[in-house]
Amino acid sequence: MSTSHSRSTPSTVFVFRGTPSFMLGCCHEAAQGGKLGYEHVGWHLAKHLERLVPYEAEYDEWSQIIDDLDHVLIPYLDDSEPGPHVPGPMAEVMGGLVQHYPKVMALVPRRRWPSFYQGFFQARLDLHGWMID
Repeated sequence: MSTSHSRSTPSTVFVFRGTPSFMLGCCHEAAQGGKLGYEHVGWHLAKHLERLVPYEAEYDEWSQIIDDLDHVLIPYLDDSEPGPHVPGPMAEVMGGLVQHYPKVMALVPRRRWPSFYQGFFQARLDLHGWMID
């Protein structure tokens, strides 16, 4: 009997199985109604994505997933319409985060996703030096 031990395929879904202590701390503070809310939680996750690599993923595979996530945001960077809207494709980004970071995202109540996403979006902008015109 022959078995194949391919490490990954284009359809492989990598899952980060842990919960970093900094995320536990941020979520605890946000849940208590502290000065820093879920926007801060999203900001921190976005800043650390490249370092939170699932065990089974190779670095270049994970980098491609992060690049793909960033490319989902790019079309929304020229959105200059003022208002309280949430920029970008929140459902697609949040779905990807739930898929790849289920334990972390379980700490963020769904009703707080817009706030979390605002912080996540801003951190990715800052990280790449992108600006909304």
